[in-house]
Amino acid sequence: MNIARILSQKDNAVEWITRHSTVRDAARRMQAKAISALVVEADGAVADLVTDRDIAQAVAVHGEAAADLPLSQVATRPLIWLSPQDSVATAMLLMTDNRVRYLLVGSRWDMHGIISIGDLVQFMLEDDEMDAPIFARAPSAAALN
Repeated sequence: MNIARILSQKDNAVEWITRHSTVRDAARRMQAKAISALVVEADGAVADLVTDRDIAQAVAVHGEAAADLPLSQVATRPLIWLSPQDSVATAMLLMTDNRVRYLLVGSRWDMHGIISIGDLVQFMLEDDEMDAPIFARAPSAAALN
C-alpha cells in the first residue's frame, strides 16, 4: 500500500496561509475550516506547517502574546516529506520517529497533500487487504460504551 492510495480516497484540499500571518490568523482559519493544520506559504512554495499543537505550545509559553506571533516562530520543524510512492509503513515510522501527526506529500514546489495520523488509522481499519490481527482482538465500539 502506498500514500497515493490514501490521497486518492480523501479530500486532498490543502489549506494555505501566508508566512506573514499570525498565530491568531491561523487559529481562526483552523476553527472556521474545522481543521488542525495549515501549510505556510512563502514565495509560492511550502515554507512551514503550523498545527493546532504548535498553537497550543505557543500559548503555553507566551500566554496571550502568542496570538500576535508570526507563524514562522511557532511552526513545526523540520518539515517531513513523503513521496506518493512511499508505503503506509514508511509514513507510520516517520510519524513515530519524529513524534509528529502530519506528513507533507510531494516536495516544497510540488505539494500533493497532507497525510495525518488519522488518515493512516482510517486506512488501516478500512483496508480489506491488510492483515491486522491486532484489530481482530480489539473490542467493538459498542462493547466499549
